Amino acid sequence: MTTITDALVAFLRARLDETEATALAVPTIEGTVPPAHFKQSTWPKDEGKVLMGTAADFPVPTAEHAAHIAAHDPASVVADVAAKRTLLAFHWTHIASTDEGERPGCVVCGYVTGAGCPTLLALASAYAEHRDYDRSWALPL
Repeated sequence: MTTITDALVAFLRARLDETEATALAVPTIEGTVPPAHFKQSTWPKDEGKVLMGTAADFPVPTAEHAAHIAAHDPASVVADVAAKRTLLAFHWTHIASTDEGERPGCVVCGYVTGAGCPTLLALASAYAEHRDYDRSWALPL
């Protein structure tokens, strides 16, 4: 029988795998290894340009747009995925004593039993628009 926690972990692992694969698929400069790293041009005449380090750089509507894109480049996305995978790993690394004996739990929030680990629910909330997201995973208000 699959528990809510098992389903959440499977859902999150699948989303993180998809996100990482997309980031790693972005082309890099010949001779470099993924992930690609973007940056915003610092030349005044290039305001609003993202330097991709691949083919042609590209203009964007504003310098703020360029800063946002550069801050979410493939290298940053891969680092974010790694951090979220670490949180998933912490989930079952704690052994808690309960009335039912010792059970695995979440180091981050102390979750052992119930409607769902708040840490996992929070991570899953970022994917609330995904077709496989279960609305029962929504964080309580």
